[in-house]
Amino acid sequence: MDFLAKLVLSVLITPLLYGLYLASQVLWPYVKSIPLRRRLAHLPGPPVTGWFILGNVPDLVRTPVHQCMAQWTERYGKIFKVELPNTTAVVLTDPEAVAQVLKVERFEKLTTSYQNMEKLTAEQQPNILTEPLSAYYKAVRRAVTPAFSTANLKRFFPRLLDITQRAMAGLEAAGPAAALDMDRLAQRLTIDVIGSFAFDRDFGATTDIAQPNEALQVVGELMTALQRMLNPLNRWFWWRKEARWLWASRRRYDALVRRALEDLRARPPAEHTLLHHLMHLTDPDTGKPLSARRLRCETALFWIAGFETTAHAIGWTLMFIAGSPEVEARISSELEGAGLLAAPGRPEPRQLSWGDLGGLKYLNAVIHESMRLMPPASGGTVRAVPRDTELAGYTVAKGAMLWIPFYAMQRSERVWGPDAAEFRPERWLSGGGGGTAGVAAGVGVGAAEEDDIVRAADAQAARGFLPFSEGPRSCVGQSLALLELRTALALLCGRFRFRLADDMGGVQGAVSEARQHITLKPGDRGLLMHAIPRMPP
Repeated sequence: MDFLAKLVLSVLITPLLYGLYLASQVLWPYVKSIPLRRRLAHLPGPPVTGWFILGNVPDLVRTPVHQCMAQWTERYGKIFKVELPNTTAVVLTDPEAVAQVLKVERFEKLTTSYQNMEKLTAEQQPNILTEPLSAYYKAVRRAVTPAFSTANLKRFFPRLLDITQRAMAGLEAAGPAAALDMDRLAQRLTIDVIGSFAFDRDFGATTDIAQPNEALQVVGELMTALQRMLNPLNRWFWWRKEARWLWASRRRYDALVRRALEDLRARPPAEHTLLHHLMHLTDPDTGKPLSARRLRCETALFWIAGFETTAHAIGWTLMFIAGSPEVEARISSELEGAGLLAAPGRPEPRQLSWGDLGGLKYLNAVIHESMRLMPPASGGTVRAVPRDTELAGYTVAKGAMLWIPFYAMQRSERVWGPDAAEFRPERWLSGGGGGTAGVAAGVGVGAAEEDDIVRAADAQAARGFLPFSEGPRSCVGQSLALLELRTALALLCGRFRFRLADDMGGVQGAVSEARQHITLKPGDRGLLMHAIPRMPP
């Protein structure tokens, strides 16, 4: 066959083959989902306004996903359906029903919704985030839990102080005139925390905040690539640059993880570190230590799991503080009363101690209110319905995709009342009209101090606050995240006042630019702020 004939044949066959591929990815899943769609037809929900096979996707593209879900929650109630190309998603925001799903009946995660998080390295492998509630999952969870114990966190606390103080030195060097992306600064802090806490290594991201950092760059690029692959077009059209970028980012991250593990084998981490616990874990499936492949996959997950989420929580909280002079003044007063505020006559406040963390009640309330309004894991969790189940007054069919969007639930007026959209830290304090039960417990908090935060908790609101999820699949590292938040914010607010850059458009401007990808992150400009020293150098 001559070249011209081959070319013509290729031109004719290639579109046909690719059409068959797309049909297998789009049309066939839609056809298979028709019986389930019919069983869920009784649920309320937004109308399909575009081409039927796309369902409500055009609405979710036109309006940021988290905002769209919040609007639909208020319009259609505590349970409704959203039509997707491959299934009908049942959205649940009723706190009592959510507790039933996550804590009582413990529905399994819908693993197909988490497949991107199995593609962190060159090898696709389930990890503690995507693994069902199997013997392997339970073994990994048991193995790493001691790393997040109060005793271990207390041992790590001095190192956390050092890392935060390095970041603050960078802020002082930049000066108050510089509009710095505080979300990016927080990422430098959290990547160094992960390096020290998990690997017993100093990644040096906070040593000089003006210099590029390999760990920060490689992990950040992978997160961005994974976020872009949430767009199905980037998955279906494999030649797009976004798909090629994911492959390249995975290769770079895979090399970074392999290099880190080789270093750890040559110079093992201290016993208190996360990787020490993983490297000494016995795999229940084999009776031997984790295979090199499984160790890489778990390491890759833990490396990024506490990176963006905690960094965004720090950034969003600083944004709310910067946008509310009254809140900033009350935090300053609390810090001053504890001797932790730089002020005339005391340019060097005393060192923050472990015991201080629980006593900063208003700062803790501010952190909780920030995580309520801007939860980093805003997309929530997705579960599979194992049997026909009564939820929020409706029968939800077996096999349905159950979506619990944290952002929408935590801003719902049905749960939090007419002031749900307001930043009001007082709701977390005794007599403040609402709160949470047990969420703030743990890091450096005594029982009596904790009671002041939760005494006024309303049961419905308590179940509607899930920044770390709930039940056996809740975030295993939440105690470390809270320690980072409380420590970083106490030190930063004790040394600096923060002001949003003028072109951010205030708090509302920054919130409107936020986008829900894997995490709820700021817009392309980040969170630009001026850090103004309380005591000029």
